Amino acid sequence: MCTINIIEFNSQIPSQWNLVFLSAALLGFYLSVILAWTNRMRLQQRLLLALFTAQLAILLLRVTRPEVNNRILDILLNYGGIAAIYMIGPLSYKIFTTGRTGLTRNTLLYFLLSLISLILFGALRNAGPWLCTGGIAFTGTCLLLQTIHLFWKSPSREQFFSPPRNCMLRWNKRYTLLQLLLFGGICISLLTSKPHIVTACAVAILILVIWIRLIYTAYANYMYQ
Repeated sequence: MCTINIIEFNSQIPSQWNLVFLSAALLGFYLSVILAWTNRMRLQQRLLLALFTAQLAILLLRVTRPEVNNRILDILLNYGGIAAIYMIGPLSYKIFTTGRTGLTRNTLLYFLLSLISLILFGALRNAGPWLCTGGIAFTGTCLLLQTIHLFWKSPSREQFFSPPRNCMLRWNKRYTLLQLLLFGGICISLLTSKPHIVTACAVAILILVIWIRLIYTAYANYMYQ
C-alpha cells in the first residue's frame, strides 16, 4: 500500500524545492513552444519533440503537486500527469530511434485511444494508483526497446557517412542512456521514503538537457553561418 501511494504522487517535496521544479516545468513549456515554431527542423519532427517536452513539463507539475485552488485545473493536472506517463515512452522511442519522425495515422490513433482509455479508467474509483503503476512499467519497456534499438542496431550507411546524421545519432544514444539511468534511479527510489523529489529531479534534468542541446545547436548554427 505504501508503494501504491508513492506511485500515486502524493507529493512530499520540501517547499524550498517547489520553486526550482516549477521553474523547470515552465522552462519545459517554453521550450515546447519554441520547438513548435522553429524553422530549423522538419515540421513533424519538431512537433513530436515539442509534445515530448510538454509531456515532461506536465509530469513534473504532477509529481510536485502544486497547491491548486481550482478544482477543474486540479482534475486536468491529475489526468494530464497520468497521460504523460503513458505518452513519454512511445514519444521518446519514435523521436530518438527513427530518422523519419512523422505523425502517422497509427501514431495519432494510438494517442487518441490512450487518452480515451485513461479517461474511462480514471473515472473508476481507486484506479489512479494502478494506472500510474502500469504507466511506469510501460515507459520502462519503451525505454528498454529504445536502448536496444540504438545500441545493438548497426547505423545505416547514410548515418555513418553523413556528419550531421552521425552527430544526431550520438546525441540520441547519449540522451537514451541518460533516460535509462534516470528511470532506474526512479525505480530504486520507489522503495525509499523520498521518491517524489528523485522523480522530480530526474524529469527536470531531462528538460534541462534538451534546453542545453537547443542552446548548443543555436550556437553551432550561428558560428558556421
